[in-house]
Amino acid sequence: MKTLTGYQPTTRAPAHKALGFLHVQTMPQNLALPQDVDWRQHTPASNFVRTQGTCGSCWAIASANALEMHAELNGLGHEGVDYQDLVSCTPNLQHCGGDGGCSGATAELAFQYAKDVGVRLYAEDAGAMGAWVGSASEACGSHPGARITTEGFVRVTPNLAQPLLQAIAMQGPVVVSVDATSWDTYGSGIFDGCSKDARVNHAVVAVGYGQSPKGKYFLIRNSWGPGWGEEGHIRVLRFEDGPGPSGAYCGTDYHPEEGVACQGETQPVRVCGMCGILMDSSYPVGVRVSSSAGKGSTAQKM
Repeated sequence: MKTLTGYQPTTRAPAHKALGFLHVQTMPQNLALPQDVDWRQHTPASNFVRTQGTCGSCWAIASANALEMHAELNGLGHEGVDYQDLVSCTPNLQHCGGDGGCSGATAELAFQYAKDVGVRLYAEDAGAMGAWVGSASEACGSHPGARITTEGFVRVTPNLAQPLLQAIAMQGPVVVSVDATSWDTYGSGIFDGCSKDARVNHAVVAVGYGQSPKGKYFLIRNSWGPGWGEEGHIRVLRFEDGPGPSGAYCGTDYHPEEGVACQGETQPVRVCGMCGILMDSSYPVGVRVSSSAGKGSTAQKM
C-alpha cells in the first residue's frame, strides 16, 4: 500500500510551524448547509481523474486537484497544475508522511510550497496529466511560465463531521486523509468497509457530499484512474457528530509511524469517521495565478 497510496500524515507540530498555516477553521456550529454539494458540476475544466501509478504521489495529486478546482471556482483560468513539480520540489525536512516525492509527503507541505515558490501550470490539456514521475529537468522554482500560488492553508477542525461539511460547502474542495487499505475492491455504492481503528495512509479530495436512500456520504476523488470506482470517485459513508447509531465513528490509529506521522511521532492517534476521513483535512486559501513576471490576481470567493 505504500507505493499505491502514498503517505499522508496528520498535521502535527512540524506542519503547524509552516508559515502558510493560517489557523484551525472556526465556524458557527449550527450553520444551515445544503443537503447535497458536488463541486464537479461547477469545475468542468478540472473534472478529470489522474493516475498515480506506482508513485506514492497521492498527496501531490490531491493537492493539485484542490488548487485547480479552487482556481477555477474563482475564475482564474483552466490550466492544470503540474503535480510533478510538487513531487520533485516540495521540501519535507521532517519526513512527514514519508521521505518526500514518490515516498510520500503531505498536502499541507504542498500548499506551503505553492505559497513559497508557486506550482507551475501545464500548457498541455488534461489528457497529458498521467503518472509521469520523471526527475525535474529544471531547477525547482526556475520555470519561467505561469504558476499557481496561495496565501497558505486552513486546517479543518479534526475528528468532527460538521466542520468538514462546512468547509466543503462554504470553501470548496478539501484534501482529506483516509485509510484506503480496503478500497482496491470498491466498484460502486456507499463504502462502509473500514473498521473504527483506521490506519490512515492516503490523500484524496473531498469534492462534495450528499445522501441517498442507502445513507449519507462524502464524495471523494481518488488518484487511481477514471476506471476505478465510480469514474475515479468513491462515496464514503458519513456519520454525524454525537451519540447514537448515526453518531461519531471513532477509533485509534495504533501505528501512525507506518503511514501518518512525521519522523519520530509514534504515539497512537484518535481517528474519526469512516476510514478515518475526519482526522486530517485542509484546503488552500488566497489562490493566485501569476505570470512569469510574478503578476497575478488573487482568488476571491464567489
